[in-house]
Amino acid sequence: MRNIKYGFCALMIMFTACASLPPEVPHGENSSIIGISVRVNRIMFSPNPHAVYFIKLNEKDNIYMSDGSFLKSNFHEGDQYYFLNAEPGRYIAVAAFKGSETTDGRGNTVKESPDDTVYYFPLDMVQFTDTKFKTGEIAFLGKYTLDLPVNFEYGLKNPDESQVYYCKRLQPNKAEPSALGCCIETLIAIGGGTGETAEAVKLKMKDKNRKAETEFWTKAKKHFSESSIQGVQDKEESDKIKIWLNIIDRRLKKISEDQ
Repeated sequence: MRNIKYGFCALMIMFTACASLPPEVPHGENSSIIGISVRVNRIMFSPNPHAVYFIKLNEKDNIYMSDGSFLKSNFHEGDQYYFLNAEPGRYIAVAAFKGSETTDGRGNTVKESPDDTVYYFPLDMVQFTDTKFKTGEIAFLGKYTLDLPVNFEYGLKNPDESQVYYCKRLQPNKAEPSALGCCIETLIAIGGGTGETAEAVKLKMKDKNRKAETEFWTKAKKHFSESSIQGVQDKEESDKIKIWLNIIDRRLKKISEDQ
């Protein structure tokens, strides 16, 4: 019944475009959020990602090529991505996913397609995202603008070591460029078929200062406001979702006090 209810709400929201799908309910007042802003400069019909992949590092790791599990953001609005109820620790962002996958905000897939693109972040960006936080804290991994290079090859174009490493983990057959493979993919696309692609994006802008973080969490408050949860019919659950606003306010207050 619970899944039916959220499925119905999701369909209503998709058709009316009047509200965002509700975010995951916090585990408590000390729940954590990882936040990051990622914008990919568009070429033709290449939209912004649907999710960002994070990896939790060990505290003493001094390399960024990790074999840790990929953790996908579970809520987003525009170019702001959130990993809700993240366990405390040290995290990096390594890639972003673009596809026709739609979820209900709780990780339950409503619709998905194999026509996926993974944007692999360059090493200098991965290093810059490196952020550690404790229980009850929320983490801002930064604001980034990325360039999507013109790629007439199948696979990564001019990748660095981080992009090759994580591509081999997520899409092993896309790590090596091939002009022939590109032709095959083009023919598949023209024929209406499906396929996956991998892109080695380039870092154009990065920002992680207090101003950028304040702007990020101020904007986040709108994403977790009443307009984002009006699809939730259960008052108790709606009240729990509003706890995110208290958690964000706490962080904004601390940033202000530290200035």
